[in-house]
Amino acid sequence: MLLMERAYSTTEEMAPGLIDGLTAVGLASLEAESRQGIEMFRRRGQTGLLVPKDLGGAGACARQAVQYMLAIGSLAPSLSIVATMHHFSVASLAKFQNGFDDLQKVLLTSVVTDRLLVASAFAEARPTAGMFEPTMIAVRDGDNWIVNGSKKPCTLAMSMDLLTASVVLTDEVDDYAIMVIPARLPGISTRPFWRAPVLQAAESDEVVFENVVVPDDCIMRLDIDPRTGIDEIQKNGLIWFTILAAASYLGMVTALVQRVHESGRADDCMLGHFFVELSAPTSMLECVARTIDDDGHDADSTLAACLAMRFGVADAISRIVPRALEVLGGIAFIADESVGLLAGSASALLFQPPTRHSIISELGGYSAGSTMRFS
Repeated sequence: MLLMERAYSTTEEMAPGLIDGLTAVGLASLEAESRQGIEMFRRRGQTGLLVPKDLGGAGACARQAVQYMLAIGSLAPSLSIVATMHHFSVASLAKFQNGFDDLQKVLLTSVVTDRLLVASAFAEARPTAGMFEPTMIAVRDGDNWIVNGSKKPCTLAMSMDLLTASVVLTDEVDDYAIMVIPARLPGISTRPFWRAPVLQAAESDEVVFENVVVPDDCIMRLDIDPRTGIDEIQKNGLIWFTILAAASYLGMVTALVQRVHESGRADDCMLGHFFVELSAPTSMLECVARTIDDDGHDADSTLAACLAMRFGVADAISRIVPRALEVLGGIAFIADESVGLLAGSASALLFQPPTRHSIISELGGYSAGSTMRFS
């Protein structure tokens, strides 16, 4: 389909063989279990896509990254969530690679040379807490920290090599911090959590920390801006997470529309409606990506644009999915497992943090000249 041609060509350029490999396995098989997709991602998926070139990575820009995510989302929804979490974590580390002195550069280089996969255990929105409030607590023990708590869901729970996480440090003054640690440290375990019938191959289960010893040099304290309630690292991370996730889900719904094209059940007028519905959010996504690639961009305005784009994508998906299912008809839904998987997976963008309910008033205030605050 025309809208995906650039996505596939960009992905082939950045990660040769990945498109053919995913296509050969097939969407339904890739969604049935995690091993095939994740191992293919490790081998062919360019784990260093967003690692700077001077550290051996591909040094992809945001525009290339969103095209890459559009392609993966269209072929392997669960894997696109895995890739989103890995690449946004890597992008955050790369942006602030001096925060951990030399450790950060060693980790980023290892992501490329050893094809390490990075999971993210940052907090998410809960009924009684903000999306950036950590769910893990660290207590000082000499030159180390003892960490307890859990994160659920945590994508890549079974296959992660490195883990980035937010944590509350309880020493003289309670501070928020980020830790980057090997995922196999003693005391780290997983528990089943994900029960939804879609995106099951993303390994989004619970990761539990029980008296995990973390060296002090794996911890970086955050400098929370009292105006916004978040640190620059968190802000940058949310920007990258938002564009990569939006691209992934947009790829899923585009693949559903591709099924409509292939079915022969839609006339040119109906296909035109789908083209308009997809082109608008795709253009919004590419526009935000270009802004991110501008070294002089303002983080606050970029984040606001990212969030507006993300809700625009979600709104487009909510219109496209039922219309596409109606055109495809019940037999296609029954006979082709990928139809239901794509429809259900694409709709899950509604649940990604921050939810519309939690942030829409802040966007409204921002549009009137106020500062967005994340609490």
